[in-house]
Amino acid sequence: MAADAPDVGAWLAKLGACWDEPALAARLHVAPSRRMTRTLGCYDLRRREIRIAAWLLEAPSSRDDLRREVLCHEAAHAVVHERHGEAARPHGAEWRALMRRAGYAPRVRIPGIDAGEAARRAGRAFEHRCPVCDKARILSSRQRRLRCRACVESGRSGELAIALLS
Repeated sequence: MAADAPDVGAWLAKLGACWDEPALAARLHVAPSRRMTRTLGCYDLRRREIRIAAWLLEAPSSRDDLRREVLCHEAAHAVVHERHGEAARPHGAEWRALMRRAGYAPRVRIPGIDAGEAARRAGRAFEHRCPVCDKARILSSRQRRLRCRACVESGRSGELAIALLS
């Protein structure tokens, strides 16, 4: 059973056909999560449930490509777990093969996606900015131990300035 988001069930059925898993759409449940502020999706193997950030499931059709890629990513985790159990690594060779077979690059992070978009939508976002190189990251909570990698590697402290975004 799939969520009532645009084309979720149909997309899972297409992935199932692509991966020789004809009942994939019937075996998986897709649910929105309003609590997701750092990730776009996750797969809960105990519940056989894919959770997708609610803002992404509710996004306009201009975000269909991203929504489909995230669904593919999480559905690939489900198929790998069903076929290989605990022996397979989360983003291992089996998972990468499924992603390629579906026409996607096997990537863990999606460049160009603002990691803090969900946090801002949830009304709680903190900007972590390096005062030296001006790189910024937006997170849903203060991360005082976070450091700027480039600055640390060059011998600086890498300490970030943290500000609550409104």
